[in-house]
Amino acid sequence: MEQSFANLLPRDIEFLKSVLASDFNRSAFTAGLMLAPKMGIGLMNQEAIVDRSFVRHDDTWDFNYAKRQQIAVGALSHEHVRPKGKIIRVSDHQLRMIHTIRANQEDSIEAQAHAGTGKTFVIGEILELMPERRFMLLADTRPKLVPILKRFSREQIKTNTFKDLAVELLARGNIELQSKLIAASRIQIPYAMLAEQVGLGSIGKRSAPQVAALCWGILAKFCISLDSYITKKHIPRNQVQWLSLMSKKLL
Repeated sequence: MEQSFANLLPRDIEFLKSVLASDFNRSAFTAGLMLAPKMGIGLMNQEAIVDRSFVRHDDTWDFNYAKRQQIAVGALSHEHVRPKGKIIRVSDHQLRMIHTIRANQEDSIEAQAHAGTGKTFVIGEILELMPERRFMLLADTRPKLVPILKRFSREQIKTNTFKDLAVELLARGNIELQSKLIAASRIQIPYAMLAEQVGLGSIGKRSAPQVAALCWGILAKFCISLDSYITKKHIPRNQVQWLSLMSKKLL
């Protein structure tokens, strides 16, 4: 798989981006992330991407990178004592998460971690430390909640997606309104149709559907921020370098 991926790197990047923009399936991608840990696949963080230590000096893929990264990220370097005295070893990130939740029990805690980094394990440790507390765990997609539902009882932890929680709050107990909101949120509109409906045209080398896909990403980034206005900083970071100043303003 790694060899096949490396063979894709020298290909036409614009063609590759075009295929990804038109064929991307969020549900399939999420399902893939859920399977990744079982397949022994980990994801790079932003620092690793910027560092570019995954390529050699001639810009070819370094096949030793995965082994080095597994040692660096997977190191269980800290001891954590459970309430009954049992000592287990955890990673630096896992220990930091445990300490953060213990120290901020009245607050909402936001965590972002790649597949296979032990999120479910950390939740189990928190429940061991605070068995009298009840928790609500929110995720952006429902497949991410499956491991939690399988491992923990609903008396211990309530799970929901951000979208479903928003629907519940907006409906205020009105079942008919809740059903309408759920139905409306499931409507799938292709980027080509979306571009036509809102009157988007091509920008630079990007076709109208590709512009719609990129604008969708900009809106998503804006919506999870605290900003009052959409600006150029909401353009996805991996797209900025491919856009001219005029294209950024148009977007």
